[in-house]
Amino acid sequence: MPDQRVMESIIQGAHIGASDIHVMVDSPPAYRINGRLVIRPQDEPIREADMMGFIRTIMPGLAAARDLVKHGQADLSISLPDATRARLNVYTCGQSWAAAIRILPQDVPALEVLGLPETVSKMTAGSTAGLLLVSGTSGSGKSTTLASLVNHINRDRPCHIITLEDPVEYLHQNAQAIINQREVGGDIQTFAQGLRAALRQDPDIIMVGEMRDLEDISIVLTAAETGHLVLASVHSGSAVQTLERIIDVFRINSSRFAIRPPRH
Repeated sequence: MPDQRVMESIIQGAHIGASDIHVMVDSPPAYRINGRLVIRPQDEPIREADMMGFIRTIMPGLAAARDLVKHGQADLSISLPDATRARLNVYTCGQSWAAAIRILPQDVPALEVLGLPETVSKMTAGSTAGLLLVSGTSGSGKSTTLASLVNHINRDRPCHIITLEDPVEYLHQNAQAIINQREVGGDIQTFAQGLRAALRQDPDIIMVGEMRDLEDISIVLTAAETGHLVLASVHSGSAVQTLERIIDVFRINSSRFAIRPPRH
């Protein structure tokens, strides 16, 4: 079946230990294994029908398909038959389609496995309010670190956790905490919408997959100031750049809407 060809490539990639899989029309799948891209000689090129069938399978809703066409790309996650999950970015490529797939570990890695210092776990253990930011470049492990923090809190602390993700990557099971995971594009339209709603849903902790703009940052800061512990990620290269980016967002927007005296 056309929709199975790409899925079989993803399952095969997970089986052979690939971290990422790239599929595009008229080329065989490419697997990133131990940092190197590998194209296996036995794999046949992906056909247009294979790609379109796959997209219709993973994005059955008409609204989702229209959004993909409008923006030229879409982020989502899927579950594989062996309970492994994968994060996908489906995007246009010329007059065709392509997808980059990241295979996600079945288990959320512990903070110690990630090499995070003990002070990080102490920051989440007793904190009832404030803001904890995870910064890094693309692919540096921001989402995994946030998931590990949520998992750590879930094991040790009775509380209500709301996560806002785009897309949901790791699935958490309630332990000491109760966790509600909400996905942008499915449960909510934007992070800002989810944040506003979360403030009315009696959360102790809010996890935000990414702070992207002024609206997101403003609501995150408000939530942190009003008695919630907020965990969030920021796309930046260092702690200093993270602070500079947040300040720049407010400075740029304040100057854009500043009232200037009339010219004489």
